[in-house]
Amino acid sequence: MSVVYGEWAAQNPSCVTLSNIDLGVRTFELCWGIMCACQAVFFALRYPRGTWEFVLVPLTECFVYGLGYSEIGYILLWDGRQVLWTRTVLWLATVPIILNQINGMAAVRIYGVDLNVMQMYFSTLMICFGHTAALTHNQSLKWLFFIIAMAIFGLICFINYHTFTAAEKHYKESGSEIDLIIAKRIRLLAVIFFTSWTMYPLFFVLSVEGACVASESVILVCFALADLLSKNVFGVLFWDTLWNLQDGKWSSYGTVTFFKTTDSVTKTAISTAMEEEFAKQKASRSDNPPAQYPFALPDAENSIEQELSQLKQMNHTMMATRQFSSLDHLNDFEHSDQRYAPGVNAMPNGSPGSAGSQGVENPVQLSAITKTGAIHSMDDVVDHVRSLNQALSDLLVTDDQPIRPPRRSNVGSTQPTGLTGSENSTTGMYNVNTTPVLHSFTRNSFVRNSQTESPAPEYLR
Repeated sequence: MSVVYGEWAAQNPSCVTLSNIDLGVRTFELCWGIMCACQAVFFALRYPRGTWEFVLVPLTECFVYGLGYSEIGYILLWDGRQVLWTRTVLWLATVPIILNQINGMAAVRIYGVDLNVMQMYFSTLMICFGHTAALTHNQSLKWLFFIIAMAIFGLICFINYHTFTAAEKHYKESGSEIDLIIAKRIRLLAVIFFTSWTMYPLFFVLSVEGACVASESVILVCFALADLLSKNVFGVLFWDTLWNLQDGKWSSYGTVTFFKTTDSVTKTAISTAMEEEFAKQKASRSDNPPAQYPFALPDAENSIEQELSQLKQMNHTMMATRQFSSLDHLNDFEHSDQRYAPGVNAMPNGSPGSAGSQGVENPVQLSAITKTGAIHSMDDVVDHVRSLNQALSDLLVTDDQPIRPPRRSNVGSTQPTGLTGSENSTTGMYNVNTTPVLHSFTRNSFVRNSQTESPAPEYLR
């Protein structure tokens, strides 16, 4: 159907009169925009507590109301109607942000579908249908699009009602004084949300874009009141509840599920069974602690503490040797390697691994002797230290693995520390004399170490 240019204005002269906006209302829009800018600055100065959501909502209001004052926020259609396009921009920019903030309280699902994320898409769809209703000149299509938008609005109210209800119930069940205050604040936020959001479709019906009952000046003030409640007051109370009464996170976050699917029920049963089995295993471990090493491997939670305990014991043993050591004792055993490792020189090309299997004490025996206090002289200490060195060599080096020279000292030494022998220039291998040499217990090195050696770390004491 063709429409003559300016036909609506010619047929509805009273609505054209109602479309005019008073100068006082435009001044009110300017003042309102300045107030919204002050609120945006208030939240921006409280960063990071004032997150971007609390800043952008009043900042968008400032932009929209500023355009309304400048009289460029309106579109004059070809049939003579006047449409406020900045109002649609304000809703499109702020409604998804507000809904996303509410989503942090709880999650609502139907058949496993997350409705909290979908409602932001629903809100955009609702605004598009509402704006289409404002632009349509056909009255039947206008109210059809309006009804579709209201159906989507009802779905959004349903989702947020259960979100607010679940959050309020959680804080009430907690029972603490601060949680009861938060529960009351959530109820107040819900009242403000549903009251202010219901005003918008009502004012649309009364406006020139709807049934043309009230003037545009009155409708602008009414929409400003709705924006004050839904964006400014709601934003301040929401921020105060989230950051001053809590630590920036809703502890009430949970899931409200309607019509669970078979898969979700099965997953819930499996997760519950796994949690119960884990609790039983944890209880059995606490009732029957594992045996200590060397009879059983240590538990993973206590392995670090046991290793530190063993290191402390070895450190105390080494420190004890300094109390009764003397240079005379060192002279006695400095050239008596054969006494402590009989038969080792009979294998000139042997490896340290074969030297450690000559029937000397193992580390467990050394620990037992140390605990029983059977150490009476420096010679005994050297015997046990040598046997410990040989036992460690058995663990680290096998008979069929060649010994490569360790990294040379930075002071220009040509011999690897702790070993004697020569390097084979053809193979690059190092021929080790299997007679152990404890450099840290020679006369000169012992004197040097006792004077310059730093004390043991605190965790080994």
